[in-house]
Amino acid sequence: MNGDREEAAWLRQVERHFRELRNRPLLLSPADFRLAQSWFERGVPLWLVLQTITELFEQARRAGRPDPRSLRYCRDAVEHAFRAWQAAQAGAASASSRADGVSGDPIERARRALASSEAPEAVRRTILEALAAPPDDPGDVAWWRGLDRTLVDGCIAALPPDERVVLERRADAQVAPFAEAMSPEVLARARRAALERLVRERWHLPDLTLVPLV
Repeated sequence: MNGDREEAAWLRQVERHFRELRNRPLLLSPADFRLAQSWFERGVPLWLVLQTITELFEQARRAGRPDPRSLRYCRDAVEHAFRAWQAAQAGAASASSRADGVSGDPIERARRALASSEAPEAVRRTILEALAAPPDDPGDVAWWRGLDRTLVDGCIAALPPDERVVLERRADAQVAPFAEAMSPEVLARARRAALERLVRERWHLPDLTLVPLV
């Protein structure tokens, strides 16, 4: 049920944003709805969809062209942006793996990636203890996702209060252009995602969810 509510909220935000850009009280057509649904199912970040749609409208207006009339007009641009985002994420993990000279064993890759980060010692110990007792299936996506969550949450908790305030303000600034198009629940998730990206940069953290994919 939670997944259904999340999907419905995600789709409403896309529809609302497109409607406001068009400045017309319209609903997505069945074809547009299926397209947006496919993006959600594939894990396209909401912020990426909203940003790409906004850019297309701005480009059309600067060029004196009519506004996009359907979400399908935005399909190629969203697909391109999503592929670029995926490549950047995977490339960062792959580069880290190559720099460490590690291949094959994802557990060892994770250890090396963690060692090259600046994660606080207490957080690092927690992750290393988990890596010492891996699941039977080293490609268990849920396990890696939970491990990465522990890493990021631990580093957020370890931030000095004043530094955390600064990063939270930067995260707010990143999502501010899209805030009006988001429900409070979706906005909170977008802010959290922005904060997590900044925290990864702050501590030079690897994305452990990508380790078994390299």
